Amino acid sequence: MTRVFRDLATAAGLKRARLPPGHSTWIRATQDMFAAGFKLLEVMKAGS
Repeated sequence: MTRVFRDLATAAGLKRARLPPGHSTWIRATQDMFAAGFKLLEVMKAGS
């Protein structure tokens, strides 16, 4: 995920230091799924 962000930021002319770490995007996605009412098993399956 970090590589995707890096490549997109480079193409957009952004500095690398401003990129979010890839791990935080997974954490946020998990939080969003729980907030939307997904159950634990559904979140686990989505991450595999």
